[in-house]
Amino acid sequence: MSVKHDVDTKLLFQIGTHLEEGTATFVHNKVYELGNVNAVCAAQNVDEEGLPGFIKAAKTLGIAGFDLTTPLKTAIIPYLDECDEVSRTFQCVNGVKIRDGKFIGIGLDGIGMKIALELKCGEKLAGCKVVILGAGAVAGLIAAALCECGIREFVIANRTVAKAEGIAQKLKDRYEDVKVLTGPLTDEFLVGNTAGFHIAVQCTTLSMEMNRGEYMPWEFVENLAPGAVAADVSYPLTPFLRRARDAGLEIIDGKSMLACQQIAMMKFHFDCDLPAALLPEIEEIVDVAVAMREARKRRLSV
Repeated sequence: MSVKHDVDTKLLFQIGTHLEEGTATFVHNKVYELGNVNAVCAAQNVDEEGLPGFIKAAKTLGIAGFDLTTPLKTAIIPYLDECDEVSRTFQCVNGVKIRDGKFIGIGLDGIGMKIALELKCGEKLAGCKVVILGAGAVAGLIAAALCECGIREFVIANRTVAKAEGIAQKLKDRYEDVKVLTGPLTDEFLVGNTAGFHIAVQCTTLSMEMNRGEYMPWEFVENLAPGAVAADVSYPLTPFLRRARDAGLEIIDGKSMLACQQIAMMKFHFDCDLPAALLPEIEEIVDVAVAMREARKRRLSV
């Protein structure tokens, strides 16, 4: 990477824990280059206990902002001067910019998935019915982002139904005409309530490699509408996406969501509008980062 290192270079950080295994800074810096932005992002391991010290250092150094990963997406919120309502509602922030000494936060996970689905579905997106698997903060952000597109009918399934009900209530509080049915993450519930739906978004940890031996209720995808889209926040080709692909559905993996999220990140941090035509290049950057991460994990395990 070519870094300019002049007096105008903006300094940002990627913070969280176990970042020695991550490659987010590689992606950010390469995307900065695509946008011709004079900035550099560095990684710094920070846990919840160390967050106050990092905030103090950020103010002292006058950095431009930072991006966050686990376990700081909720912990950062009390330190923010401003935060968009949806991110505060679902207690999930992964981007912070610093302007005139103010810390301004946003959750970009939902926006990244929304952009990916818009590119796949086009104008048809507004009338879609959506099933969401999982009820973590990311699921809430994705549901809210899709509500902003005009989607008004959801099924949310989760192993702990009360968490799905919590997301449903927050959506209903914000969007008066939204309809949300909640239930357990089972074949019986999903098959019985999602026939003819247009979009399925998988947000649970079931697609993560460490959990792929668990039972997965994916039978319902075969009853979705013709031409339906299945999306997963994980990658690359997860068991959920493989089942959806075999059923003839269009698929979107987590790499596409991450690539689209980079477009939203550039707008948030730098007010830089990257065209959708650059998405193939951004996806290549993400592919390289994934390969780097796997190589690094193998090296660290030796």
